[in-house]
Amino acid sequence: MRRVLARSLRPRLNAAWLVLVGGLLLVLLANHVLFLNLRQSRQDEFALHVQDVVDAIRARMRRHEQILLGAAGLYDASGTVERAEWRAYIARLRLDVNFPGIQGVGYSQVLRPAELQDHVRAVRAEGYPDYSVHPAGRRDLYTAIVYLEPFQDRNLAAFGYDMYSEPVRREAMRRAGESGATRISAKVKLMQETHGKAQAGFLMYVPVYRAQRSLETADERWAALRGFVYSPYRMDDLMRGLRPSGPRPLAFRIHDGFTAGAEALMFDSDQEAREAGDAVRSERAAQFTAVRVVEAYGHGWTVTFRSLPPLEVGWVSRESVLLLAGGSVVTLTLFVLVGFLSSRRAQAEALAHEMTAGIREREEELRRSEERLNEAQRTAQIGSWEHDPASGRLVWSAEIYRLFELDPQQFEATYEAVLGVVHPDDREEVDRTYQDAQADRRSHYDITYRLRMPDGRIKWVHANCHLDFDAAGRPLRSRGTLQDVTLLTEAERQARESAEFAESILENAADGIITINDRGEVHSFNRAAERIFDYDAQEVIGRNVSMLMPEPHRSAHDGYLARYRDAGHSRVLGRSRELEGQRRDGSLFALDLVVTQIYRHDERLFIGLVRDITERKRVERLKTEFVSTVSHELRTPLTSIGGALGLVCGGALGEVPPQARTMLDIAYKNSQRLTHLINDLLDMEKLAAGKMRFDLKTLELMPLVEQALESNKGYAERYRVKLVLGERADGAKVRVDAGRLQQVLSNLLSNALKFSPAGAPVQVHVRVGTPVQEGWVRVAVVDLGPGVPLEFRERIFQKFSQADGSDARQQGGTGLGLAISKELAERMHGRVGFESQPGAGACFYLELPLTAPVHKME
Repeated sequence: MRRVLARSLRPRLNAAWLVLVGGLLLVLLANHVLFLNLRQSRQDEFALHVQDVVDAIRARMRRHEQILLGAAGLYDASGTVERAEWRAYIARLRLDVNFPGIQGVGYSQVLRPAELQDHVRAVRAEGYPDYSVHPAGRRDLYTAIVYLEPFQDRNLAAFGYDMYSEPVRREAMRRAGESGATRISAKVKLMQETHGKAQAGFLMYVPVYRAQRSLETADERWAALRGFVYSPYRMDDLMRGLRPSGPRPLAFRIHDGFTAGAEALMFDSDQEAREAGDAVRSERAAQFTAVRVVEAYGHGWTVTFRSLPPLEVGWVSRESVLLLAGGSVVTLTLFVLVGFLSSRRAQAEALAHEMTAGIREREEELRRSEERLNEAQRTAQIGSWEHDPASGRLVWSAEIYRLFELDPQQFEATYEAVLGVVHPDDREEVDRTYQDAQADRRSHYDITYRLRMPDGRIKWVHANCHLDFDAAGRPLRSRGTLQDVTLLTEAERQARESAEFAESILENAADGIITINDRGEVHSFNRAAERIFDYDAQEVIGRNVSMLMPEPHRSAHDGYLARYRDAGHSRVLGRSRELEGQRRDGSLFALDLVVTQIYRHDERLFIGLVRDITERKRVERLKTEFVSTVSHELRTPLTSIGGALGLVCGGALGEVPPQARTMLDIAYKNSQRLTHLINDLLDMEKLAAGKMRFDLKTLELMPLVEQALESNKGYAERYRVKLVLGERADGAKVRVDAGRLQQVLSNLLSNALKFSPAGAPVQVHVRVGTPVQEGWVRVAVVDLGPGVPLEFRERIFQKFSQADGSDARQQGGTGLGLAISKELAERMHGRVGFESQPGAGACFYLELPLTAPVHKME
């Protein structure tokens, strides 16, 4: 029975063993396939993470480039940017919040050796007395950091630094300046590494060129270069936060250049993990590795990646254990098939749940990435778009909807719909540019055009477009960015209108206006200058201004400019000078010249204001001839007439009848008045011509005042006015010409006597101290007359000025006395003035500097 049973059971046992062995082999095979699938899945996931990191690096660099392009746009729009404007622009960007890793945004000015000293003086004048360009030394070119915001902490060390003096930075700056595009440097140690942990660094440069200059070739771009907008970056700070949140799936290192040597290492994510307190594993244990080369802005980085445990899979995993256990149970117990199937179903559901959770997690990460991108676009006010020419599908970022002021739920973004928003006057150009770019297979173009908003407002935008083509040249897709440049366009318009307004003023000025550089070359020549010199502007511009001068000034002019460049000062700036000019035909003429200095686009210019004074010289010559005639042809016979009348009135020829005496007295007084008038005219002319001589001596003042009072007693008796000497300043000494001082005092006394009422006193006070300036003495003449009218006060010391200018005025005079007194006082280093209240008299005074201390008398 047992044998029969054994024989009957043996095939089943063999089958059982076959099932067992086959089942175990299937389980092992299934476990191996599971392992391979999991490994491939993790490797694909590793590749996605690698690409995410590479894309994040590129995106972060593009965001930082937009900052520099925007800053460079400030210079392109306005020509000059003040320090306060730069600080306000950078503060608006909120670098510490929106742009991790950036140390600041700066401007480095290109300087030639001849400009260095003026540059240092200008920056020191802004309130930085210790500013200098460093390192010191003679070089063919300097690039001084003049702006760097935020201007604090580490950034202070870079103020004034010449980055062109260091080979690595110089190479990047040279490539940026010659190419006209953004460039980054190789690995450097930043000037900001002054304390704390030193990090690898690099710099990004955007060149800034002078306006209206050709930029077609590298040499032309270099010649037009005025500076660089740049940012320094500490690599650890820049890359911080670049890896995904949560358990680290991978580690990566960034090496400078195209090799992964230790010397070229710029960033190691393991270092960030150590600082965060995470464990770091040896890179030899990594299952997956990858190498990517990131080429951007004319330079390359080699990025090496290796997987970490959260992303790797082992031979023994939860899935393999379940599979082995389930397979063993199936093999050993076929009768539990339903249970086995149920178990497999549960395992499949768990696996599906896990995969679903992974998908959702990646979708959530994608959503967060899109939100970060949208936030970055909102901050920079730049939207992105992508267009598929074949399907017509157009995808906009949220920022573009905001720029167009459209609702994404109500507006279908198609190419035709976009053209409908473009201003009608620009629509054809926008469409033609896009179509031509596709037809010509251009990979890039940009265009600025207008949008018409729903409420009728006009908005200016700048589009930057990149196109991709297949091997046959058919367009695959186009993508690009759109930026609102309304404010920039408006600023450019206002700057253009201001320039046109200034040009209109320049061209319509009555005087000639000529601008030259510090080499004497003419930059501008307005219409009045053309009329004065009889040259067309194009014949003069670009040539040396000495062509407008006669010899010897023509040969000496360049020497004047060279001495001014070397010494830095001039005795002619701001002063009016009379010179000779030379017209096209060689004729000479008199001109009046005033020269001022300005700086424009970092270049020193001189502005000359020229006035043809030929007619004025002719009038002056006629006046001189007239004065000579008065002096020689009128004063001599008039003196004889006055002398003869004086003898007759004095009885030298016998008794004169009463009626005749009255007439002779009138004639004699009028001849005296005419003589005084002629003398005043001659004195005024001598003063104006600088021909009046002064014999200045140190004299005691009080005797001179007393002599003036004594000399005017007869004049006071005629008007029945009493002269009274009040305060004294005995011992006061002044340096004067005694005769000219008597003339000033007599003019002040005679005016006071003429306008004082009969019987009233005229007081003379000599005092020092208050209200006189320390070290000065005042001689004050006080009367009780009608005072000085308010409407006459501004011109009281002008020539021929009289309060009553009518023919019926009661007081005589030429109106020259006070003008002569003012000139004489100033030639003796003094001054005259007055104090008056209408109807309450006047106080005219002369003030002179003391030459010796005074003991005031009580």
